[in-house]
Amino acid sequence: MHRFFVLYFIILFTSCQEDSIIFIPDQTKEINRDVVFSKIIGEKPYYFIPNIDGKYIQIADYLIKIDSNTLRDNKGNSVNNDIRLEFTDFTEDKLHLLSSNPPKLAHSSSEILHYFRIAIYHGNDTLYNISSPIEIYILTPNQVGQDELFYSFDRTKNDWYQGVDQNNIEFNQWNIIQNEQMYHVSGYKISLNSLKSQEFCIVKNPIVSNQEYYVKCTLTAEFDQLNTLVYFVNKEGNSFIPLQFQEGTRLFTSSIPSYNKDNLGDIVVFSDLGEEKYYFGTTNAVIGENTAYTIQPKKTANEDIKAKMLAL
Repeated sequence: MHRFFVLYFIILFTSCQEDSIIFIPDQTKEINRDVVFSKIIGEKPYYFIPNIDGKYIQIADYLIKIDSNTLRDNKGNSVNNDIRLEFTDFTEDKLHLLSSNPPKLAHSSSEILHYFRIAIYHGNDTLYNISSPIEIYILTPNQVGQDELFYSFDRTKNDWYQGVDQNNIEFNQWNIIQNEQMYHVSGYKISLNSLKSQEFCIVKNPIVSNQEYYVKCTLTAEFDQLNTLVYFVNKEGNSFIPLQFQEGTRLFTSSIPSYNKDNLGDIVVFSDLGEEKYYFGTTNAVIGENTAYTIQPKKTANEDIKAKMLAL
């Protein structure tokens, strides 16, 4: 009888405890950069073209000219109807800029002037072959300086290439005709002989510097190199630098060429701890200040992260 009473008491006592869930961050899961930004940005914009007729297609500050019978399927047949054009301008805002993978230039910090991705589809097929050049005009009123054009076949590998000449793209002016009217435009022109290169980046001719300053950021222990992305984003222009995790100091840091000293910017943090929502944080920062900026990322909905990034 005594044993029965004790057993009954234990069952009664344990059944009265409230259930609780304690979240333990998944620190073995590696953050997938492309997945993070695709979820925050949302669907890629695309443009449906019922008929390719040689007219200019305008998307923001870009003009795209595709002549009839230019596009070819994988059997070599010309394709003119029901075309889907995907076009992403990575310099549209800071969020798109961070989702990009621009060319890395040693000992320099180049400003990206224009950076876009183009892909053309017919049904479920990606079109790569063309019979005549596709012309892309990047409209801008002024030349910034000596510029360089890079193109990429596979952005995930950062395999960027450039032409034989260092300054392989020039600012120019043209008269173009659209709907029997003539327009005077200025900017840059890229002629594509194939669609196998899908990303194009024009950078301001970089200033090389061997003297460097640092930007540093400190986070609490659950945020590390596996689950967290940290960037310094310049306020002016289109440039950013990833901050790398240092195991010894547990700081996220990066060296930055000296001519950027005193530049204003923002340190932004994205982290995936295995929960439904990402962790996000940001703070103002200045290049060259001998301090480690402290950020405490908070669980944030994707639409709120997007709004905060677009406000930078």
